[in-house]
Amino acid sequence: MSTLVASRAALAAITARARQSGVVAVDTEFVWTRTYYPILGVVQVALPGNEVYLIDAPAVTDPAPLAELLSAPDIVKVLHDATSDLVILHRLCGASPRNLFDLRIAAGFCGLTATLSLGRLLQALLGIELPKTEARSDWLARPLTAAQVAYAMDDVLHMPEMYASLLARLCEFGNHDWAVEEMRVYESPGAYQPAPPEHAYRAVKGMGRLNPEPLTILRELAAWRDRAAQQADRPRGRILRDEYLMDLALRPPAGPEDLRQGWRGRVREFRRHSDDILRCVATARGLPRSEWAHAPRCPLPAKLLKERSDLLLGLVREAAEARGIDPTLAGSRRLVTSLVLSAARGNTDGQALLTGWRGELLAERIGPVLAGWRDVSAAAE
Repeated sequence: MSTLVASRAALAAITARARQSGVVAVDTEFVWTRTYYPILGVVQVALPGNEVYLIDAPAVTDPAPLAELLSAPDIVKVLHDATSDLVILHRLCGASPRNLFDLRIAAGFCGLTATLSLGRLLQALLGIELPKTEARSDWLARPLTAAQVAYAMDDVLHMPEMYASLLARLCEFGNHDWAVEEMRVYESPGAYQPAPPEHAYRAVKGMGRLNPEPLTILRELAAWRDRAAQQADRPRGRILRDEYLMDLALRPPAGPEDLRQGWRGRVREFRRHSDDILRCVATARGLPRSEWAHAPRCPLPAKLLKERSDLLLGLVREAAEARGIDPTLAGSRRLVTSLVLSAARGNTDGQALLTGWRGELLAERIGPVLAGWRDVSAAAE
C-alpha cells in the first residue's frame, strides 16, 4: 500500500497505525545544493507488512502528528544513519525524538561495519539489491515520477525487516544494551541545536595553526559569514570560501583599497562584502587580549601524542573486535586523542572512552596504560 499524503488527518492515521504495530521506519529525501538548510521534499514511512506511505513535505501545513510519531516513546523509529534525517525532521516539526533505532549503528554492534550504506546493509542482511537511479533526483518537483515513487518506497520498504534481523543479531552478540545506549544520543535536545555562529571558526580548515590575533579575526569573519549565509539561505561557501577567510585572517586588509586590489583575482567577492569584512577585522583588533581566541595548546610533543594515540587505538580495536563491535564505533582517533591530551593535562573526567558502554568495554585494557602514564609524569616532576 502506498499513497502520497500531506493532510493532518492522513498523518494522524499513520501515527495511529504505527502505534498499533509498535515499529515504524522513517527516511527522507531532500534537496541541498544552493541553500543553507536542506529543503525537505518527501518523508517515507514504512510499517511492518509492506505498508508504505510517502509524505509530501512541502505540502504539510500541520506537522503535529509527525512530531507526535517521532516523540512517541512506545513506537520504535527505525532509521539508517539517523543524524541528517532527524535534523531535517526537527526543522519540519520540532519533534524531540524518542526510542530511535539506527540500522547503521546496530550493524556496527553485531559483526558488521558501521559504515555500510543502506543498500549494502540490505544486501548483507536480506540479500536484496536495490538500484540507486534516483539518488540525485529533484525531490521538490511535482508530480513525482513513477521512478521517484518506486525509489522512495524501496528505501524504507525493507527497513522493518532489517530492524528485526539486526535486533536478533544484537542479542546473539550480547551487545543489545550497549547499542541502545549508543542510540540514546539521538534523544538529546542539544543534538538538533545549531552551533552558535561564534563557534563557526572551529570548523574552518587550518584554524589550528593560527596565532591568537589572526585566530580572533577568523572567529569574527566566520561568525559574520555564518549569519550572512543563514539570512540569505545560501551555503557558507557561496558567501566566502574557507580559504578566503584564512587569507583575510593572515593578511587582514587595512582599508577598502586592499580589498579592491584583492588576492588571486578575487576582487568581486571582497568588493561585495568589503564593509562587513573591514568591520570584522576592526572588531577583532579592538578586543582586549583577554577576549582573543586561543587554540588549545598541546601538552605533548607531536611524536609522543601520535605514539600514545596509536597505542590506545590498537587497544580499542582489540577490545571491540573481541565483542563483534566495529572499532570505529568504540573509539575514533578523535576520541582517543582527546583522552591522551586529557590524561597529559591530569584530568580525564567525562572522557567518552572511560564512561558508559565504552568504559565497560575498555577499562581493563586502557586503565593500566593511563595509570602508567600518570606514574611517569609524576616521576618526571
